Amino acid sequence: MTFVLEVNTSDIKGGCFLALQTSSNLQKVLAFQNPPHLHQNQTKMSQFKTVLVAGGLSGGLGKFIVEEFVANGDYNVKILSRSSSLTEKAAEIEKYKSVGVEVVAAEYTDHAGLVKALKGVDVVVSTVGTAVIETQISLIKAAEEAGVKRFIPSEFGSDISKIPSPVFNHKRQISEYLRTTTLEYTIFYTNYWLDTILFFAEWDLTAGKAIIIGDGNDRFTVTHRKDVAKFVVASLSNPKSRNAVHGTASAVVTWRELLSLAEKHSGKKFDVTYKDLGSVQAELAATKDFTHEYVRDTVLSIAAQGLGLVEESVAVDYPEIKVITPDQFFREFYNKA
Repeated sequence: MTFVLEVNTSDIKGGCFLALQTSSNLQKVLAFQNPPHLHQNQTKMSQFKTVLVAGGLSGGLGKFIVEEFVANGDYNVKILSRSSSLTEKAAEIEKYKSVGVEVVAAEYTDHAGLVKALKGVDVVVSTVGTAVIETQISLIKAAEEAGVKRFIPSEFGSDISKIPSPVFNHKRQISEYLRTTTLEYTIFYTNYWLDTILFFAEWDLTAGKAIIIGDGNDRFTVTHRKDVAKFVVASLSNPKSRNAVHGTASAVVTWRELLSLAEKHSGKKFDVTYKDLGSVQAELAATKDFTHEYVRDTVLSIAAQGLGLVEESVAVDYPEIKVITPDQFFREFYNKA
């Protein structure tokens, strides 16, 4: 999606994408989730050994990334958690521990505690959601002091350099600040997340209803969160990822193409509501608060404005990674329904 908007698909009919971490013993993963993809890029060696995922207990993108790191088998994997989560998510944490993932606790307001938690970490991957995204500044400061080598910010959305909306000001501030530090960085532009964007756009895949801003013919990038995780892990073995912006893509599509696939796999003719882009933009201009509707329509208008394409540099650098196509996504969705 356009920014790190954590959509819990368990609340919107899509099911919960539970990605539990594993150690090098992949048999333990199989008890929780389907086997991860086979890693074909074993000849590339990473200079990093210990990675920490902030937001790994959030139930969103962070879990996919943690799973991919431990499935890779080359990294010591940690999750940064708030102290309160040690009790609230005790059962989940025990599952992580049982497969070799260390959970460390610190509050984002406690600089000394963060520094202590980050000591010995080579790479921090931040996947914190929008509600706490500004706390990344605290995390970046602590990472620099702790001697972390690389920081991957919670970007994972559209190319905000093309989009002037104030919705993304905080993300611009974070990336600008990160570039002033001594930390290496990799910024990932994924555009919409294939496995959540339709629910965010309020498509009802079960009832056969869809809403589209514009005429639905503009092309844009989608990246499945499992593919985001694959690209993040693979980037640590690629020298080109140092101080770079990586664009990722599972596919480049239009809304009408997604609609056609939904109809194909559901066997239903969808009831589609088209919203005029000009009218939507007028409503956005008249809105003063960042309501859910404001953020939703800002995000979905990106494609209709022709701003939803990101440069697929990661796909070029890692052609061996097999991505999840929209056709596969719909087929799996309707097979589970």
